[in-house]
Amino acid sequence: MSTLNYRSSKQALPIYNDDKQQRLSVKQNNNLNLLKSNKNTILYLYTLIVITWLYTIKYFEVNFVNNAITSSYKDQDTTKLLVFGDVQIMDKHSYPNRPYLINKITQLILDNYHRKNWISSQNIIKPQYNVFMGDLFDGGRYWDNNYWFSEFERFHKIFKKVNVYAKNLLNLPGNHDIGFGDTILKDSFYRFNKFFGNTNSRIEIKGTNYVIYTIDSIALSDSQAPEIQNLSIDYLNEVKKYHNVNPLEKRILLTHVPLFRDPNTQVCGALRESKKPFPIVKGNQYQTVISSELTDMILDSINPDLVLSGDDHDYCEIIHSFNNKEIKEITTKSAAMNMGIQYPQLTLLTIDGKDTLTYSQINLHTPYVPLLVYGILSVLSVLYLYFYTFRIEGNDYRKKNMKLFFYRLMILSVIVLYLVYRTIL
Repeated sequence: MSTLNYRSSKQALPIYNDDKQQRLSVKQNNNLNLLKSNKNTILYLYTLIVITWLYTIKYFEVNFVNNAITSSYKDQDTTKLLVFGDVQIMDKHSYPNRPYLINKITQLILDNYHRKNWISSQNIIKPQYNVFMGDLFDGGRYWDNNYWFSEFERFHKIFKKVNVYAKNLLNLPGNHDIGFGDTILKDSFYRFNKFFGNTNSRIEIKGTNYVIYTIDSIALSDSQAPEIQNLSIDYLNEVKKYHNVNPLEKRILLTHVPLFRDPNTQVCGALRESKKPFPIVKGNQYQTVISSELTDMILDSINPDLVLSGDDHDYCEIIHSFNNKEIKEITTKSAAMNMGIQYPQLTLLTIDGKDTLTYSQINLHTPYVPLLVYGILSVLSVLYLYFYTFRIEGNDYRKKNMKLFFYRLMILSVIVLYLVYRTIL
């Protein structure tokens, strides 16, 4: 009886249902698998984006530059003179109305354009002589010594010695370096002479009968400072004595400012980008051609076989008829990307074993194409990261995902900047 009472009073034990625990276990496993999947996906994503950036940077900072040069150059066993027109490196005063950060970024872009063209041209062409046609700096005539020396060092970092056998001729001043004519800044003139070399010089090209004569046509135009002008006049008088010393000597004249011409009859030719006649104007610290009288004095004294000039930034090829002789003058294009021309170029002179001189234009890569590609790729990279963060991982935790998005974007930016730094510098 007591047994019956015990059994009847005892509550029935609940039946244990493990569905809830099973569902929880499945959810945990799914979350774990999703976490692993997300880690694999983000690793794949970063790898894909980084490889894309690496290939793009490598192509546009090296291959794209090399391809432009090799498209217009065939290797030759000759003496080569590579001419750089108006590099005019930017300084902090070049664009005074722009914010500091914009100016700094612009300067980095312009310096990089010069640097990679310089390195590629030296490695591909291997010139014996590199000739700079003046206007090495943008505002060098106005700088104090401290700033000038910092820019002097920067110039040599951009155009650092790559080809140890090449001679760099940097002693031709431009109006942006020392001023022009009667408004030459004396301190800037003497400083340029001291650190870049005598602005009037004679350089024999080894293995040939050609001689380079540089004439400081800017100082020659200074009628207000005889001590400066006479340096060029005395030089021309001395050069004239060489006419009969070596009758086989052939002369290449270098002048920053082009010689006088009639733009209506002496037309620049098809290689000039601008369709307007060559400008004959003057203004503050510049003049587009030297005077007719000084042009005659230079041609009579040096009697050149070829004249190279700069300053205009665009290409121009004309003929001077002087003393029953036709003398060709080539105004070289600027090698800079910010000088108002669409396609910067170099000029290459070659002299073979028979003393035959030829000249050609060397293409430089189209300046803004890499920047455009980098901009497009940046937008695509950001969109890709955004899509992954908010579409694949879901919108349930928007604030958390936004932080995650910016975190991933920051990491990617650091990686890309490092790749750029390693490639460029």
